[in-house]
Amino acid sequence: MEVQSQGIFESLHKRLQFYVFKNIASQIESGDDYRKLQPVYQIALFNDEEQEHHELIREYASLDKKYHDDKGSLYHVYYIFLKEIDRIIEEKGKDNLDDLEELSYLIEKGSKCNRINLTKVGRIMKNKYDKFMEDMNLREEAWVYEKAEFDKKAHYYDGEAKGKG
Repeated sequence: MEVQSQGIFESLHKRLQFYVFKNIASQIESGDDYRKLQPVYQIALFNDEEQEHHELIREYASLDKKYHDDKGSLYHVYYIFLKEIDRIIEEKGKDNLDDLEELSYLIEKGSKCNRINLTKVGRIMKNKYDKFMEDMNLREEAWVYEKAEFDKKAHYYDGEAKGKG
C-alpha cells in the first residue's frame, strides 16, 4: 500500500508496476516450481482526483482474453483517487455510499469522519491512522521524506527547464 500526495500519474504508474513485478519475482528462485507464486495486490492512494476519467478506482490486472477475467493473474493493482469521493458524495449523498466509497471517505476525511460503521479492515486502518497522527516522530519522518521527494522533483524540473535534463 502506498499513498501519493502528488506526482505525474504516468511515471508513478510505471514505478508502481515495477514494485509489483519485483515482488512477484522475489517469491521464487530460478528452477523453483512456478506454481508456488502467489498473487501480489497493490493499493495506491492518490491524494488527488482523476483528471481525465473522474473515477474513484482504477484497477489493473492481466486478463485472459478468452474468458474475460483475471483468474490466475499474478498482479492486481488498484489506484484510488481520494478527491473523487467529494464528487461521488455530491452525486449519491453520504448515506448511499458503498463499502469502498465509505472507506475512501474515511481515508480522505481522516478523523473528521466519524459516521461510518467500520468493517474490520476499516477499524484497522483507522487505528493505524490514529496512531500515525499521535506519533510526532513518525509524522516528522513522513514529512522529511515527502519534502526530499518534492525537492528532488523540483531539482529535476528546474534542470529540465534550463536544458540540463
